[in-house]
Amino acid sequence: MKFSTYLSYFVPLLVAKIVSGTTFASALTMTQIRGGAQTTTRGVPPMGFGRRAISTQHRAAFIPIADGEPIPAAPDAPEQQKKRWWGKVRDSMTVRDGSGLTLKEKMAKQGFAALVNMIFVNNLTSISFLSFAWYGFSVQTGLSPLCPGQWKPFLAVFSGFMAMDVMLKPVKIATAIAAVPLADRAIGWLKRKCGGSKSLTMGLVLAWITVSAFGMLGGGVTLASTLSGVPIFAP
Repeated sequence: MKFSTYLSYFVPLLVAKIVSGTTFASALTMTQIRGGAQTTTRGVPPMGFGRRAISTQHRAAFIPIADGEPIPAAPDAPEQQKKRWWGKVRDSMTVRDGSGLTLKEKMAKQGFAALVNMIFVNNLTSISFLSFAWYGFSVQTGLSPLCPGQWKPFLAVFSGFMAMDVMLKPVKIATAIAAVPLADRAIGWLKRKCGGSKSLTMGLVLAWITVSAFGMLGGGVTLASTLSGVPIFAP
């Protein structure tokens, strides 16, 4: 390789190092002559070149790119990928489908039946995650969360499950909307039994939701305690 070719490689690197004071890991474009064909190469010099060594994260092989071809963008940072993932979950609540409605708008349009379904589905998932957390905590520690000094550590475990529950919110809303016809029939039957009284029907439905929530809570905790072999209350 000619001496001028060496200069075309390393002079831009030295100038960038002296002027900007940064490492050679900054994005640089260099020209490489191979067999008379001119190609553009983007990359960084090998580890240890210069006053400061370049970290393994920024050290990469030279990638030949033809002239005129756009240089591919660097991969997104994990934080940006995480934001995009959360953005997709958030956008799923506001994206309009073929009917022109979002999940939230569909939920509001369905009325009392959708509200009842949403409360029931939310109770079901939350209590299920509580039972999973109870079981895992009891197996790991050999103690019940109700033992003295164990409630705060249990809440730390349970908070991780609740994060999963929050991520399932679009799925819960979609499930509640899909079950609206079934809830409408059940509420209509109960309303006929109540002589057409709307207020009495709503009161009975809310009472049923409350009783079912306590029933699921007791059943889930009891099942978790039985499977883990750790009693709910300390002897």
